Amino acid sequence: MPIIQITKKIRYPEDPNLGTRIPTEDILTACQKKLQPKSLKHKHITIKSPDNLTRLITIDETRLNCENVSFAISKQDAVNILNQCIKIVIDPFQVVALLKELDADLGAIMLKNNIQFTENDYPQFLIAGQGNYVPGPPPYDYRPRHKQRLLNILLIANEKKGGINQEGMAPKFVGYVDGNDADIFIASGHLFTEEKQVSRLLLHGSLSHRLMFNALLNAVKNRKLSLKCADGKMLTPDQLLELLVYSRFYPNYFSYFCRGEGYSLFSIIMDLTVDVKDSLKPDDDNFSCRSPMVFNSLLLCFGKELGLPNLQHYLLDSHWKAAYEMVYRMKSSGAFAKTPDSRLYTYCMEALSTTGTAPGDIGTKLPFTLEASAARLNSKYQRFSLESPAGVVKKINLSAPAGEYRSWNQFFKRKHAPKTGEVVNMKAKRRRVSR
Repeated sequence: MPIIQITKKIRYPEDPNLGTRIPTEDILTACQKKLQPKSLKHKHITIKSPDNLTRLITIDETRLNCENVSFAISKQDAVNILNQCIKIVIDPFQVVALLKELDADLGAIMLKNNIQFTENDYPQFLIAGQGNYVPGPPPYDYRPRHKQRLLNILLIANEKKGGINQEGMAPKFVGYVDGNDADIFIASGHLFTEEKQVSRLLLHGSLSHRLMFNALLNAVKNRKLSLKCADGKMLTPDQLLELLVYSRFYPNYFSYFCRGEGYSLFSIIMDLTVDVKDSLKPDDDNFSCRSPMVFNSLLLCFGKELGLPNLQHYLLDSHWKAAYEMVYRMKSSGAFAKTPDSRLYTYCMEALSTTGTAPGDIGTKLPFTLEASAARLNSKYQRFSLESPAGVVKKINLSAPAGEYRSWNQFFKRKHAPKTGEVVNMKAKRRRVSR
């Protein structure tokens, strides 16, 4: 059984109930305290393949309903394919191996566009969350990058080959989208990103579902996942997506026969947290990647050690930029004007991790996050299509050269007043550093 042991500095929240103290005044009181060094502890973290998880999640024919898919498939074939998917997603090492090709492609396209990261661009510590870890603040001299959505370009190329996101763009879900409408839309061939400014979706990750589906597609390509049915026919990627969305697995026979509450296989395979311990100090970390919060944490915090350095740098940069929007949202109120950004970031992340809700809950509102209705007012968003459900948008692309911003302030000027922004060329930056 593969095992990797990593030693990291971990910060455990000084107030394990900070996220339940919703009023801004309580966050303000916490942020007035300097971060205590004693809150940082070295921890030996063991990432390993699962041992006893498969017995909890094996799909069987007697409680599976896949009658709503638009193509013919037997229950036996569906069970075989779905259980293969489950065995892949609960094993972090299988998932990591299936993302290495994407990581290499991302490194190459970033290099081509003169986007570079260094060993100094990692967080100095991690923050303990509910069954996952959150990156600490960016280094003091960190400069956010403008990456031209290069990872999205790679994902779209792979998705289009499989009949998914044929419009050449990925829809974005902004807050809650009606479940039935979402199912129809996804099953029609749409993999989506999510708006990180709403609730706790920053911890969930915007690209988590698309990255996991990319891993499954790579598993098919490398013969680690067979989509072949007993009659010799092969499911296409878009049919696999439809099967995940419309298949329902029932927790007991009563609910199956009464067609009561069932779980979609999309949720079971890519959006479930039952493997995760609901604790800030878990005795034994569980890195089952079917929890998007754990999967996102694995890439953000341990990508380098797992051989995915390019994905880690890329996603870290996106995470920090989204988080610093929250930081500046708090600062714009005036109450936090003198609070160091790194301290405010740390307490915001701890609040997200201590809401007292289940690890996968994304319905919590905090002073620094946005309601879905407010997030949808973003001037760069347009409704994805006339047929798409409410809350599903597309982002208007703004042309800007790849590179890095001189400072966080310049990043926000660029983001909120595009015409005044300016991106610094990477070569110029290297000359400054060399002096």
